[in-house]
Amino acid sequence: VRCADLKTQVGALLYGVSPPDNPSVKEVRCVVMPPQHGNHMSVHFPGKLPEHDYLSDYEPLGWLHTAPSETQSLPSGDVATHAKMLER
Repeated sequence: VRCADLKTQVGALLYGVSPPDNPSVKEVRCVVMPPQHGNHMSVHFPGKLPEHDYLSDYEPLGWLHTAPSETQSLPSGDVATHAKMLER
């Protein structure tokens, strides 16, 4: 998918379910690219999670985004974004 230049960060939201026989496992069933804006430092999503009939049977699992370089640990901004998403 080509949606931005190589240095602009883009992100997606992950949705899925737990199989009936193992509630601690999460299966990703859907990847949603909401409207967003980003630059080489960050990506920003809308203030609330998308609502659609296709997502009604799924729970939000997390998010992913591109980054201009790899790091040894998860940046604090990413941890905060993930926590805010799961609060909603």
